Amino acid sequence: MLLIVEMLFFSANCATIPEQGDLKASLKESAEKYWKMRMDEKYEDTYKMEDKEGLPPFETYLQKVKAMRRFNIAKYTITNENVDGEKGTVTVYLEVMLSAPRPIPSGFGDAWIYRDGKWRHVLPREVHK
Repeated sequence: MLLIVEMLFFSANCATIPEQGDLKASLKESAEKYWKMRMDEKYEDTYKMEDKEGLPPFETYLQKVKAMRRFNIAKYTITNENVDGEKGTVTVYLEVMLSAPRPIPSGFGDAWIYRDGKWRHVLPREVHK
């Protein structure tokens, strides 16, 4: 009986681990959804997509995330999805409007982790403080 339970547990766990290509596609989809919500200022929804490890209370999160929005972002693009085990990164390119006549491009790596069958956004350390 114990062997049957172990086999069922093993096969259930194996069935929930997506293939590498599926992970990359779902990472891009999650990142695009997350950044659209960030641009739309849907912070309660983005908070739910954050990795819970070290996540500050919502009010602290909201204060820090809003402070990052001090520039007018004209456009964003998600590229370069990379998956290494349960860790993932995407590159987020932003076009920031300053006093220049054209948007200024800026890019950065954005970290993600795959937990409980979902991609979770990993906050930069400065937001945790």
